[in-house]
Amino acid sequence: MHIDLLRPAIAPHATILEIGSNVGLHALAIAAALVGEGHLLAFERDPTLRRILRQNVSANQMRNV
Repeated sequence: MHIDLLRPAIAPHATILEIGSNVGLHALAIAAALVGEGHLLAFERDPTLRRILRQNVSANQMRNV
C-alpha cells in the first residue's frame, strides 16, 4: 500500500495499531503524520525484523512509536 493513500485517513491525535510492521517503512511514515498525542503501536513477530524496526525507530528519533 502506498503511504500517500493512508495520510488523509490518519487523524493527527489517533492511536494506530500496525500488525506485521516488518522493518518499519510504513510505521515511520505513519508516525511522522501523527502529532501531539498521536501514537503508533507497531508489532513485529520476527525477532530479526523487530530488532531492525527498533533500530529504525530509534535512528529516526520517533518518540510516538
